Amino acid sequence: MLFRSAGGLLKSTDGGTTWQVLPGSNFLANTNTTPPNEFKRIYVDPNNANTVMVSLAQNLEPATYGIYKSLDGGNTWTQTLAAGSCRGYEVQTGNFNHQYATANNSQPTNPNLGLYRSTDAGNSWAQVAGPWQTGDIPFRFQTALAPSNGNVLYVFATDTSTGNALGFWETQDAWDPTPVWTALPTPPEIPLDLTVDRANSAVVYSGAVFGVTDR
Repeated sequence: MLFRSAGGLLKSTDGGTTWQVLPGSNFLANTNTTPPNEFKRIYVDPNNANTVMVSLAQNLEPATYGIYKSLDGGNTWTQTLAAGSCRGYEVQTGNFNHQYATANNSQPTNPNLGLYRSTDAGNSWAQVAGPWQTGDIPFRFQTALAPSNGNVLYVFATDTSTGNALGFWETQDAWDPTPVWTALPTPPEIPLDLTVDRANSAVVYSGAVFGVTDR
C-alpha cells in the first residue's frame, strides 16, 4: 500500500497499520517547496508490484516536474517525463503499457505543455496533437480514461489568460496514431479531477458533485 505526503511517498506492508517513508521519494527536496510539491497519482503495475509510477505537480506549475518510475518497489526512481507539472495521469485498465499524462503551463510559458502518451509502461513519451493546440494557450489539463473501454479518453483544459474553461473533448480511439477529438459541453465548474464510471464509458464525473451523463 502506498500513500503520498508532503515529505515523499509512504509505504505500508501490513495493510496500513504502520508506514515508512520510501528512501529517495522526495524528488524535489532541494527545490522551491512553497507551495509544497504534490504527488497527484500513484500507480502500481498489477503484474509486477515492484514497478511504481507517480506524477508530480505544484500550484506554481514548474516546467521540470512530470512522471517518475521505480522498478524496485520505490527504493530508487528515474524521471521518465520532464515536460512540466503533471495533474492528469491515466493508466489503461488491463494494460499497464498504455498511459496518458499531461504537462501544464507555467510562468513563463512552458514550451512542452500538452498531452503525452506512452505505449511502453511510461519509459518513453510522445506528445499527442489535439484541438487545445489552436487558439488560446491552455494552462491546466485534467484527463480520464474509461475503465470499461480503454479507447475512450476525456480531456479538459483551462485557459492560461483567464483561468476559465478552454474546452472539453473526448476521443474513442485514444491509441490510434492520430486520435479524433469531439468537443463536448464544458462542465458547469472547473474540474479538479475527472473520472469515468467503471461500467459505462459515457458517464463522466467532474470534481466532487457535478456529473456529465451520455456526454
